[in-house]
Amino acid sequence: MTTKPLVIDRQPLMKRLIFPVMSVFICWGASTLIYNLTWRFLDASLHRPLAVVCALLMGVTIVLGALLIYLVAFLRGAGLGERVIGCFITPAAWILKELFIISRIYSAGETFYYLFNPLFLGVLSLTVIEMGISEIVGRLVIRRRNEILYKPVLSIAPIMTILLGIIAVYVFNIWGDRVGFWYLHQEFYQYLFSS
Repeated sequence: MTTKPLVIDRQPLMKRLIFPVMSVFICWGASTLIYNLTWRFLDASLHRPLAVVCALLMGVTIVLGALLIYLVAFLRGAGLGERVIGCFITPAAWILKELFIISRIYSAGETFYYLFNPLFLGVLSLTVIEMGISEIVGRLVIRRRNEILYKPVLSIAPIMTILLGIIAVYVFNIWGDRVGFWYLHQEFYQYLFSS
């Protein structure tokens, strides 16, 4: 193995962070708009297949977009803070969109409480898992690209990130035959808003 100096070019902000974030965000936004608006002017036979494709794209960008964003940003020299913020932009936009819809029906307190529902918390937990996985993959790519040990590929920070994310997904979305946290969420809702 030859020793070469470690080179991670810190590319301009547009290329290292904004482009990967906007790629995922625009895909989510476009698929959301198409999904929500095309039923108004398309025949049902055309709208249904388009809606399925758009729903899949929405789901993939919300649930898996962080894998792409973190890895691309990492390999282009983005700092940890930039990578973390970039990964949460699309899920946060989706959550804010849903909260806006809810706010037209429920009170401000109920809307705020809805922020802690198991679906939102599960998506945020998956985002954390993806960041840990992408950190490991990014370290491996840099190690192979530079033929040196950049950082230990498997270190405590990304492994703990993945484990904490898995625990959170379990608690919010799997525990109690997939409804344990949901029942607690609903019981507390009734205590706060139905008393």
